Amino acid sequence: MCYHGVMTPGRWAPVLVLGIIALLRTVAAADQEYVIWRSTTLDRLDWTPGSTTYASREACDQGVAVRQARVARTVAFLRRLGADDTVLQVVGGRVYECRPALPRPPTRPPASEPSQSP
Repeated sequence: MCYHGVMTPGRWAPVLVLGIIALLRTVAAADQEYVIWRSTTLDRLDWTPGSTTYASREACDQGVAVRQARVARTVAFLRRLGADDTVLQVVGGRVYECRPALPRPPTRPPASEPSQSP
């Protein structure tokens, strides 16, 4: 138990283990690349990854902000032209989210595997 900020003997081990796990996750997350995934509000289950990878979550979030600003400008332009509400919903209903990049397939087979020819 913890009384006034002082832990009793034997109670600090779980806290130490959780702290180490959190630190390892932070280090692993720093090595990940991120991709902006796109969907629409009409079909939230169909997500499509972008082709640009970002070295950090912060850079990916900045990319999302740029895309959202671009969509807002496009919707404003279409409104001035008098576009149909359906078009405005499709264009303005895009949702962007940063997610870790998918593992890339190897560019060529390893040398230990024989090449397959038909």
